[in-house]
Amino acid sequence: MSKQQALTNMSERAEVLMRGDLRMEGGSREDAVTAWQRANDVKPDGWPGNGTLSLLWSKHKPSADDIVAAARAALDWPTVTYSMSKNTGMGESWLPDLSRGYDTGDCSDFACNCLGVPKNQTGGQRITTGAAVWLGADAIASGHIGEPRPLMAARPGDLIVFAGKWERGERVAIGHVEVCVEVCRDRIVTIGCASSNARVYGHGAIAEADKTDRWRRKSAVAVRPWWNA
Repeated sequence: MSKQQALTNMSERAEVLMRGDLRMEGGSREDAVTAWQRANDVKPDGWPGNGTLSLLWSKHKPSADDIVAAARAALDWPTVTYSMSKNTGMGESWLPDLSRGYDTGDCSDFACNCLGVPKNQTGGQRITTGAAVWLGADAIASGHIGEPRPLMAARPGDLIVFAGKWERGERVAIGHVEVCVEVCRDRIVTIGCASSNARVYGHGAIAEADKTDRWRRKSAVAVRPWWNA
């Protein structure tokens, strides 16, 4: 990817955060990136690559409220079609614009979008603890971004997740993850991207719902991102 393409692909959100850190007005996007890199001891080449954007994310890690707000913002997106094989950008970048919709994606793409991180955490700077992994439901349930907790210990901003099932080295059932947005007594309301949502709730793959009974049947856990623990 060329520097110009990287600048084009960088979110407005990332640029706003950089300018806010610098209290900078005016100048081009490349000027803002270069100035932010210089202020943060990064090679000032004006190229918003993985190193620069992951460092920016680390200085603006999303709070629990931020994660909930990101999930709720997606309810206003145009209709999203669930797909595990065709992703149109959801969960592929650092600090994506929350108002931007995507045509397709799956549950962990959506969760990563709400966290503001790329699902691919296998190279360079990463947020995962332990191994470098793709942040699918199995990796999240295994504790790669935070220690799993009992389901009923969930708080808004946590991820509610269950892992897939494997037999003889082959996956026989997929896992699932959503964002907890509300807890009321013993009920948990989540927002997520699921293949069943369009059929059950009538507006694409992303929906807000109380799926507490299903979470219990699947022995789901709550995962609080390590920076909010």
